[in-house]
Amino acid sequence: MLVEHVDVLVIGAGPSGSVAASIVKQAGFSVKMVEKSKFPRFVIGESLLPRCMEALDAAGFLPALRAQGFQEKFGAKFVKGNVVADFDFANKFTAGWSQTWQVPRADFDQVLADEVQRMGVPVEFETEVTSITFDGPDSTTRVTRPDGSAQEIRARFLIDASGYGRVLPRLFGLDRPSNLPGRKTLFAHFE
Repeated sequence: MLVEHVDVLVIGAGPSGSVAASIVKQAGFSVKMVEKSKFPRFVIGESLLPRCMEALDAAGFLPALRAQGFQEKFGAKFVKGNVVADFDFANKFTAGWSQTWQVPRADFDQVLADEVQRMGVPVEFETEVTSITFDGPDSTTRVTRPDGSAQEIRARFLIDASGYGRVLPRLFGLDRPSNLPGRKTLFAHFE
């Protein structure tokens, strides 16, 4: 079986994984990213907040994102029952961004993954993590590729950015039921 060695393996190619992979690469470490899905893919989470702009900037993604012409967003409205809270992002108590974007996540995530690859980070899509073992400070992650073949990736560090996929909690039996109240979300896309 093919065994690949990297300093850092990132699981998940969404925004967190792409930002992490970029920053690790810029720091001079070898990094690889694996993603279970095929991109572009549908996912909820179009509404960014200004705080994320710092991370996107540090990762070097802002020029590529600006080129997309995403809808600029300067505030938000939160509604719970009859209570309405309007937020103008320019009214803040600390330094930071006063705007962000409203993004179609499939396009947004694709741009980030493309930028990471342009930076020289190998990204494997449709690649599922099936097991992880630890040997001292290192990890060995077994993945299944789209053609069904298996590969092992040895890494000094492992970043689980799998989001709702919860790779590490699932593989190590760490999933716990939430004691938060149940929630419902409705969404729609309009043209």
